[in-house]
Amino acid sequence: MKGIYQKLRQKMGWLLMILFMGIPWIPYGDRQAILLDIGQQQFNFFGTTLWPQDLTLLATLFMIAAFALFFCYHLSGPGLVRLLLPTNRMDLYLHLV
Repeated sequence: MKGIYQKLRQKMGWLLMILFMGIPWIPYGDRQAILLDIGQQQFNFFGTTLWPQDLTLLATLFMIAAFALFFCYHLSGPGLVRLLLPTNRMDLYLHLV
């Protein structure tokens, strides 16, 4: 691996993977911070319970996140977005093997 951006990209990838795998183990109150209970059809995010009929709220949050991503792309250019959202995870898998 050469270059500062490639090393930064790799470290950000590791950080995001650890965060993705570690969030379900974080306690929040008397339960997990993020709990997706498929059997009872309820989704708990940091104490907030979402039911299946709350789909419009989730769709709105995803649209806000998409517009925020587009706005960040517009401000920073493709370099920062490519750094934070890499499409090629092969280097991460090769380091694990």
